[in-house]
Amino acid sequence: MGERDQPDFFGERFADLRVVQEALERRGFFFHPIPKEHTEGLVTGPLLHRLHSTLKKRGFGNAAAHVALTFSGYSRDPREVYEIPEARAFWRALDSQLPEWPALLAILPEVRYNGPSMQLTMLGAIDVAVHRPEIAGYDLHVLGAEAIIEDALRRIRQAGQKHRLPATTVRNLEAHFVRGARHRL
Repeated sequence: MGERDQPDFFGERFADLRVVQEALERRGFFFHPIPKEHTEGLVTGPLLHRLHSTLKKRGFGNAAAHVALTFSGYSRDPREVYEIPEARAFWRALDSQLPEWPALLAILPEVRYNGPSMQLTMLGAIDVAVHRPEIAGYDLHVLGAEAIIEDALRRIRQAGQKHRLPATTVRNLEAHFVRGARHRL
């Protein structure tokens, strides 16, 4: 039985993901579900191609702070996404292959998506996780968080120069990243 044939479980069917993708596109966001096979095989090429196509078609300034991704195929996995080694390895590979990655990360509170926070949890080592059922989440302490944030800010500035963004836009992207990295949803 393929993923398309499986019963709907937490909205991971391709048709459900496509509906979310289209709804976010109407709001100017770019949502990319990563199939489990790509995650486990570290197959970043298709996503990189889609991202580069988006940047070329829409312009970097329009895509910055508007990209979200999710790892599909893990809805039955009880672990948090940062606890899944394959997801962390995929994120790290993508991060190393796309210097602009931190500048692209979206924050979508209504769907509890925080890209800058994911950057920290996927790249850093989590030494404390406090379960908070009242928010259906965790408070986390990430070792080396400040170094990850500083690297992201440096890369955002480089992306701004490369794509000739106005200084105010770059400062806004930096503030967006810091706000997300230090905020819990």
